[in-house]
Amino acid sequence: MEKRLGLGSPRPEFKRFSDPTRLVFNRAMDLAEMNHNNYAGDGHLLLALMKNDSVRDVLAKLNLSRKKIGRSLDYYMTRLMYEEFRGEVKLTDTVYAIIGFAEDEAKPGKKLPSPIDLLMGITREGNGIAARALRENRLPEDPPLLDALRNAVSAGRLKS
Repeated sequence: MEKRLGLGSPRPEFKRFSDPTRLVFNRAMDLAEMNHNNYAGDGHLLLALMKNDSVRDVLAKLNLSRKKIGRSLDYYMTRLMYEEFRGEVKLTDTVYAIIGFAEDEAKPGKKLPSPIDLLMGITREGNGIAARALRENRLPEDPPLLDALRNAVSAGRLKS
């Protein structure tokens, strides 16, 4: 199994994304492949997003612990049943839904969703293990995560 380094040649479905976003998808696919998963799901996507500087800044500003989120994802992802690995990793329907939400979140006139838009897409999708891992690490009195993300971005405190 050959490990991709950096961006490599983009998979056809990732060509329309910016380099930082494509790198997130490539990392998610690599994580799935290294774990012998036939799919890259929203958990893989969030783990890959947490390596992005902008997303790390967002999580820190919102007092979300990457370590705790990682533990939550490990818990949920190890409980999943894995098929026999066939060597080709595909994206799940949940990830495609997240991409659609991320495209909606992209700033007007900006055609490429950023990693921050993908994080907002995860929260908008709301049903996957990534959204659950994020929700579990919020305090009950905190505002809804999507509102907090949008407020932070609109206030200009975060680069998207």
